[in-house]
Amino acid sequence: LLVSLGYKADLEGFTGNAWATNVNVIATQRGLYEDLETMDTNAALTRDNAAQMIWNALKATEVEYKYTLDGSNGNLSSKAQVVDKTRIQNGTEKDVTMLFDKYSVDIVEGVVLTKISADDKGTYTVTIDGQREPFTKVEKDYSELMGQKVDVLVKDNNSAKVFGIYANEDSSVVATGICDDLDTVSGNNQKVKVDSTEYKTEGALSTIDVYEFNSTSADGKLSAYINNKAVAPYSIKLIDNNGDGKIDRAVAVPFT
Repeated sequence: LLVSLGYKADLEGFTGNAWATNVNVIATQRGLYEDLETMDTNAALTRDNAAQMIWNALKATEVEYKYTLDGSNGNLSSKAQVVDKTRIQNGTEKDVTMLFDKYSVDIVEGVVLTKISADDKGTYTVTIDGQREPFTKVEKDYSELMGQKVDVLVKDNNSAKVFGIYANEDSSVVATGICDDLDTVSGNNQKVKVDSTEYKTEGALSTIDVYEFNSTSADGKLSAYINNKAVAPYSIKLIDNNGDGKIDRAVAVPFT
């Protein structure tokens, strides 16, 4: 995988007695062991771990070698230095990942999925928070990710071809229920109870936005969805989008 990213085995010591140590050091630096921190690198590799390592490598930045002349020892020699591959896209310098280099696929990271609509061809249009154009002709219904921060695999940075959408590593659903199950915590306006289990919020309950399903702007605050008979049967998801375990957004689905 490291050679696929551009490393030269002879220059990096991937051969010889210390090959395993040298490989593990650079593999760690390149993120090949992401989500595999407890893996024993001396044990047989399972298929699921191999798949994870390949996926990590696809997301990693490729490298290339820059050669300079070195005459510090009185002898002129060529010195190799490893540098990250980059490209200019829309006036911005971006890393060249193996995913982009080999398959022309970009990952649009950390965008919030706010709206999904079906078309008459059995595919979907997906709207994300911000200024980007919606992704069209998406083949799967990703409604379960509504309100979450997601990563989008997209061909040539073109919204017309999406390969997949999945939750960003910092995003998770903290709790689910119906609004009738929500309650306040006595003496603490930065916690909410769902079926008697307490959860921390990013701020006061009156500051946490609630988006009703397929809404691109907030429909109210979490405090207004507690002990409110009008919305009592709505289902609700409490979402953490920054990885700190605290609720910073909620998505409610009106009951019909």
